[in-house]
Amino acid sequence: MSVQGMRRGAAGDRRAASFARFSPGDSGKPDTAVPHLYIPYHEDDDGDRPQPDPFPPGVLSYWCEGIGIFLPDGSPYTGGEIPRRPASTVLVDVVNSGDRDASAQVGLYWCDPAAGFGAANLRRAPVLGSAVTVPVQAKSRATAPPVPLLPGDVAPGHMCLLAVVSDLYDAPSGSWNPLADRHYAQHNLSVVPVTPDGTGAVTFQAVNPFPDLAALVEVSVRPASREEATTLTGRLHARAREVDADALRLLAAGEDREPSPALRFTLDGGESRSCQALLWAESLAPDEFTAVQVETRARPLDGARTPPRLGSFGAVFFSRR
Repeated sequence: MSVQGMRRGAAGDRRAASFARFSPGDSGKPDTAVPHLYIPYHEDDDGDRPQPDPFPPGVLSYWCEGIGIFLPDGSPYTGGEIPRRPASTVLVDVVNSGDRDASAQVGLYWCDPAAGFGAANLRRAPVLGSAVTVPVQAKSRATAPPVPLLPGDVAPGHMCLLAVVSDLYDAPSGSWNPLADRHYAQHNLSVVPVTPDGTGAVTFQAVNPFPDLAALVEVSVRPASREEATTLTGRLHARAREVDADALRLLAAGEDREPSPALRFTLDGGESRSCQALLWAESLAPDEFTAVQVETRARPLDGARTPPRLGSFGAVFFSRR
């Protein structure tokens, strides 16, 4: 069976049940006389992204279910470094819950591991191919044509992917924000080995997503919730070990101070700063992992006229033994 066939088999059985439950009602949803496109994060996703909690418990904001990465041998990618050659494959699911058929454009972008996205830190070439078109009938779900993923010598071993879906009658906001705009979704997870004594570190970029506005960027780190750990257990086929919040710290490049539970700094429009999330925990067994989520909140320094934007990044720590 082809990679695309495997993906359709996983998603197709859910399609009828998902749309049998869908009912726009009078809940303030957009006019369904036009396409209403989104990349589904979970089986019951209807495209709503309420703030400040856009997803139900257990849904990983940094690992969208609607983005599938398949290695050159056809197996699903669940972590570690993506082979530089030959090409892997990315498949993106698109839902159209509107009453009009869509000719959806799906584009993919990559960047260094990051919490938050902006045009300045996103790239397509030469790692990812051009945008692809997928017809999506009203009240239906489809999988976009495969997009090759070839890191080569350009991209880091761990990279973030951002997918965007659009149509002439249903365009994204331009915010590049998967936590607020249904047109965007991310696969944004780093898998990191720990030392034998249980210490680990992961480097990421904290991004000011506003291209033309300076912003106060707040960075925090927390352990995965019990529901999130359950989701990861199913995807990684390993046991989750809880970690105390006191075992987590953050460190920003260029700051001469001790690691702390949270960071705050001002960044110019589109600027980013390299940071590290640090873990201190007991040694993990070979079949165990612990997971954390880094979160950012960027507040523009324009007199509070512009709402803040949120970002997220996930890290899984495991034993190399």
